[in-house]
Amino acid sequence: MPRWLILLFLLIFLFGCTRTVPGDFKLAYGFGSCNHSWGWTDAVVLANGIVTVNSGNAPEKSFGISYGELKAIYDEVEKSDFFSLQGKYENPNVIGGYCTKMEITSNGERKQVESFNAPVPAISKISEVLVAELNLRDSGWFKPTGSQAR
Repeated sequence: MPRWLILLFLLIFLFGCTRTVPGDFKLAYGFGSCNHSWGWTDAVVLANGIVTVNSGNAPEKSFGISYGELKAIYDEVEKSDFFSLQGKYENPNVIGGYCTKMEITSNGERKQVESFNAPVPAISKISEVLVAELNLRDSGWFKPTGSQAR
């Protein structure tokens, strides 16, 4: 078999198996005190790489991330099987405390998962990748307010 044909099959295989970020991809991640007045941050990532952050009383901040950074976030969403999670995780023994909310739209499907003082490993992994990518682009994207500053 000619080398160019082997190379062609290899390229088709590699690019055919690589998932791209869907055009409707959107990740909205909120975290902080369950009582939002004590500190809450929202970060929204869009398929075009635009990130918007609202943190407490600080002015809204927007910046762009690269396609590679966006793809790392999307890959973690896919790997975590986010769309199979329950809608709500709650620890009934804790009042107040730390809460998260993540809503993802991808390929026409939308899913929201909330956590009230209950760890959700999939959300933790996605948020770790998200925070790492945002820190690479803009280390000042998160400014703790209220109880988050302690």
